[in-house]
Amino acid sequence: MKLQQLATLYKNCGYKIHKVRDCYFYSRWIRGKLYPLNTSFPENYQVSVDKRLVNALKWRFLVSPVLINIPKKDLYEFVLKTDNYELGRFERKVRNRIRKSLQTCEITRPSLKDLLEDGLLINRQTCERQLRKDNLLIKEKLWRKYISSIYSNDEFIIWGAYHENRMIGYLIIYELEGKFNMLQALISRKNSSVTNPMCGLIYTAVNSLIK
Repeated sequence: MKLQQLATLYKNCGYKIHKVRDCYFYSRWIRGKLYPLNTSFPENYQVSVDKRLVNALKWRFLVSPVLINIPKKDLYEFVLKTDNYELGRFERKVRNRIRKSLQTCEITRPSLKDLLEDGLLINRQTCERQLRKDNLLIKEKLWRKYISSIYSNDEFIIWGAYHENRMIGYLIIYELEGKFNMLQALISRKNSSVTNPMCGLIYTAVNSLIK
């Protein structure tokens, strides 16, 4: 997928995406702030900053965080580069968690109906627990438009974890310029210590990408 394609999809889903010079940004309101935050898009995409970009931004936006190539960053990013993600490479404790997840959960592509209903419940539970507000995840109308657009787009890979015929977690992945990124990775906390759905989701997803 190209950056322009990803930006167009997000814009169609309701994000306020705009282009400044050759870079994409999106504006979002942060709780407690009196101004919108204008963030480079996507957040883990490196931006080449020059004087022309700075001049274009400073007269339009009060704050514009961007990711640049420096040794120290105020964010985190997990990078996996491997051709072997089999159980044998993990420590025993991790192997047991993955096995438990695969034994108690069915990992498969979820139905759109389950994403619309169970996914919305998981989103609301997660946002409430994390004390954050993301209308695209918690507002039913916006979530329907957002996830329906993603579901019908072959550029996205979607996995769901099922336990007792109910979706208890989901994972959405997209490829951008040769790298796979997790767009959403959310689980229900109900019985999560027993089912460990995220372990099975990530294990299945990574192995499917390697193959």
